[in-house]
Amino acid sequence: MRFIPFLLCLFFISIVYGDDNKIKIEVKNTSSVEQKNVIVSMQYQALGLKDKVNKDLTIIDKKTNDRLPSQLIDENLDGIPDVLLFMCDFQPQEVKLFSFSVSEKKTVTEPLVNVKYVLPRKDVAWENDRIAYRIYGSPLAGDVLNGIDVWVKRVRYQIIDKWYGGDSLKGKERISYHIDHGEGADFFLVGKSLGCGSSAILFDNKIYQAGLFSYYRIIAKGPLRIVFEVYYPDIVVQDKKFLEIKRITLDAGTNLNKIEDVFISEDSGLPIEIVCGLVKRSGVTLHKVGNIGISLWGPTDTEPMNEFLGTGIIVPENKLLRIYEDSLQVYAVCSAITGQPFTYYTGAGWTRSGDFKDMDEWNQYLESYLKNIEMPLVIRILK
Repeated sequence: MRFIPFLLCLFFISIVYGDDNKIKIEVKNTSSVEQKNVIVSMQYQALGLKDKVNKDLTIIDKKTNDRLPSQLIDENLDGIPDVLLFMCDFQPQEVKLFSFSVSEKKTVTEPLVNVKYVLPRKDVAWENDRIAYRIYGSPLAGDVLNGIDVWVKRVRYQIIDKWYGGDSLKGKERISYHIDHGEGADFFLVGKSLGCGSSAILFDNKIYQAGLFSYYRIIAKGPLRIVFEVYYPDIVVQDKKFLEIKRITLDAGTNLNKIEDVFISEDSGLPIEIVCGLVKRSGVTLHKVGNIGISLWGPTDTEPMNEFLGTGIIVPENKLLRIYEDSLQVYAVCSAITGQPFTYYTGAGWTRSGDFKDMDEWNQYLESYLKNIEMPLVIRILK
């Protein structure tokens, strides 16, 4: 099994003070699993640097003396950073020390993620070093709704701009992104399904699915994490209107998106059921990921050379109620509250990417992903 890069949320134990001007942070991997290229996330305000929001941070791994890739995110777009990210590795049970210092000189971290609003199609497309996705905002995309599309990659560099550019050429010059020219392709068929993990309201055994998004907002563009929102108005359920706001986060080094879904109506605080769906493909096998998710594995498409693709959904915090399927999709039925974020994770993995060799590795990846959510790193800030 290959190492599993993964985002780990941090829990702050205490704050103590040192004898110099550098901020020191101690981080412990509490799990028994080695973590490669972890995106460590912490609240920026905990560093006490609110008066230095326009400065650059230098983050050093004290063991190796390496400068680490980092990113600041302004989650509410008020001009003040809210989240600090940095990337590093951890051995099982390892405790590491990092130092932070403020610099006048801005440093450039090579972007490992990308998000774009693409005209004239009005898609939002996003990617990291392992995989890419998109959702639709215009009838130019064809007969689709709010499903999530998958673009599989055989390369670690960014491909969104190149693929859209090549596909937009006319006549014999066109380079279709539905054909693998050595970097991967869009083999995935979404149609009017939920695709790879989009969501809908379930009421009285009927699915109420949004159409195309009407508004988008990009919150973070990298280099380690992208965050954006899309808005779906006028979902009508039994004469009641809902607005869906979907916030999607993708980090470098992972195959799964974090999705925070909010369904807003006049009646806030009411329980509702949400379905998160995986569209079926010919020859796929359904696997239940413990009590927390579902996985589909099978041929990528009808061409043997394109090998195998896995898709999956993880629903933490005991929100998964049951699983059912019809001729088109498999659904994870989940509990949610109107007006409150409902969080789940979804994504895909391809054998030709080099990250997964078979179904067992894909399913193990999903199971390990949840364990890492449940066992976050522990941090102690030393000022």
